[in-house]
Amino acid sequence: IGFSMEMEALWFGESEKAFFKFEDLEKNRKIPKPLYPKDYYSLIKDSSFKPEPKQNGEIRLLSCDIAGMAGKENDASVYTIFRLIPTTRGYDRYISYMESLEGGHTVSQAIRIRQLYDDFDCDYIVLDTQNVGLGIFDQLILPLYDKERGVEYEPLNCINDEKMAERCVYPEAKKVIYSIKASPQLNSECAVFLRDGFKRGKIKLLVTEMEGKEFLKNLKGYDSLPDEQKIKFELPYLQTSFLINEMINLEGEITENNLVKLKEPRSKRKDRYSSITYGNYIARQLEMKLNKKKKEIDPTKLFLFKSPTLM
Repeated sequence: IGFSMEMEALWFGESEKAFFKFEDLEKNRKIPKPLYPKDYYSLIKDSSFKPEPKQNGEIRLLSCDIAGMAGKENDASVYTIFRLIPTTRGYDRYISYMESLEGGHTVSQAIRIRQLYDDFDCDYIVLDTQNVGLGIFDQLILPLYDKERGVEYEPLNCINDEKMAERCVYPEAKKVIYSIKASPQLNSECAVFLRDGFKRGKIKLLVTEMEGKEFLKNLKGYDSLPDEQKIKFELPYLQTSFLINEMINLEGEITENNLVKLKEPRSKRKDRYSSITYGNYIARQLEMKLNKKKKEIDPTKLFLFKSPTLM
């Protein structure tokens, strides 16, 4: 982005019809450090650099947008980690890690999803199960052997769609996969919920890559890493900038059915957007369940102690 602005005289900003505004996204870049996959933490010998434990009541989502083939004209698969931190009004969403993969075989993508699911101690997987994503789902509901780590993963199953759950032949499989089947109605709701989340400050993003580099440079041992490893640590910050660039290039229009339809410019992608918008949609569903439970609590049962006897 910086090179394009300085050397190619290309303006970095939203179009006139942009559905998401740059200032709404940029003001929410407040997360100083990402979560990283577990193997990253052994590369830097700094006692302060260690995995972030879950907070009380925290839920973690792995939200996936799936691509089948690598190539300039094809979408990429994007895996995003959400931290849902409980507040008095529901959940704040912290988008703490993102990585992209230029397509790949269904088995290799399913194994990467399982690796990330375990590394980040996730509670749920959000998966677009249309088209190529269905092949990934069919791998996740089977035992998977990870040659790289020497681990066999147990099958998982769908939690929100009975027909999808019936595809799994392992009755004991944990139901943790939220199946997303996109439709004009769903895509419209996702877009509106996501924009509203940013406007209200409920969704937090990683700080800029310059701020990220400052954080990393303060870690003991970081400067001595090879450049290839340094880039791995910087990538989540860069992915956030790429995400913002994708979103401000999405143009919104209202269809005849009063639905929001987003359109990306030709040769542009929206795979990062798809990954976070589906994750945010499920976060909202979980938030509604949380708020419903709070309302169902009988306030008269909150005080179970006896009044002291007057002497």
